[in-house]
Amino acid sequence: MKESPTQQQDLVRLIRQAGIYLSIPMVLAGGPTLGFLLGQLIDRRFSTDPWGVMVAVVLGLMAGVYQTIRMIRYAQRLTN
Repeated sequence: MKESPTQQQDLVRLIRQAGIYLSIPMVLAGGPTLGFLLGQLIDRRFSTDPWGVMVAVVLGLMAGVYQTIRMIRYAQRLTN
């Protein structure tokens, strides 16, 4: 059975949105993880234990939340 072009477009849109929404947990976990690793390097290099880790993790979390908001807005634009 052949699908109409509208059904195909809806399916493509749905798959694209699912991909965006499924990548959100990775973005939220990746920012603080990268921040932790960079903070460890900063702390070792400059002997600022534990401030480098704390600041870098917070910045990573903020970046992850910001990127998540952008991704959700983009996914919502696909539905319109």
